[in-house]
Order: sequence, then structure tokens, then C-alpha cells
Amino acid sequence: QKILLMEKKLLLIKMKINIKDKEIELKKTFRSYVIYESITDKIFNPKTMSDIITYFYSVVLSSDRNLELTFDEFIDWLDENEDALNDFEQWLTKINEVDSQFQSKKKEKKTKEKKS
Repeated sequence: QKILLMEKKLLLIKMKINIKDKEIELKKTFRSYVIYESITDKIFNPKTMSDIITYFYSVVLSSDRNLELTFDEFIDWLDENEDALNDFEQWLTKINEVDSQFQSKKKEKKTKEKKS
């Protein structure tokens, strides 16, 4: 039941963007990490503004694999949509909070199972 509740919470945390005449619902996936790491040639650990923007771009690409979007086009879109980066950071924070809660619940469950 707790896992189902966490999944429902994740479903409620949605972010959609409109880019190149397409509405894209963003998804945090392993593919976004792979794209980020292939673009940056470094392990996923965004710290700078450039890192966060690159990760945002990676999430967009991974959320719609048919989207043809260059990094320059994405930067232009960000310039035209000033609130998008802030919205992305807030969305990511919420997703990470739920992920963290989910992981701690899983650890608690494993600890209880080992004690039994």
C-alpha cells in the first residue's frame, strides 16, 4: 500500500512544457542520466547552472524520443520561457523528495524483514 501511495504521489507531480509545437510531459528516467553523461562526459552530479540546464535538456530529450531539438534551440527556448528553469528546479526537487521518502521506506521494510 505504501508503495502504491508513493506511485500516486509521483503521478501528481507533473511538469509539462510546450516546445516546437509539442506538449511534452517531463519524466525523470535513467535515459535522462545517460543523455546527460554522454553530453558532458562526466558522472551525473549537476552543480552549476550549465549542468542544470544540460540536465533539463536531457530530461526533455528523454521524455520525447522523437523530438528533434538541438541544444542551441533549447537555450533559445529557455530565453523565451524565463520561468521554465525555475519550474524545472522546483519539479525536480519535489520528485527527489518523493524518491527519498520512497527509498527510506524501502530501507525500513528491509530492516524489519532482516529482524524477523
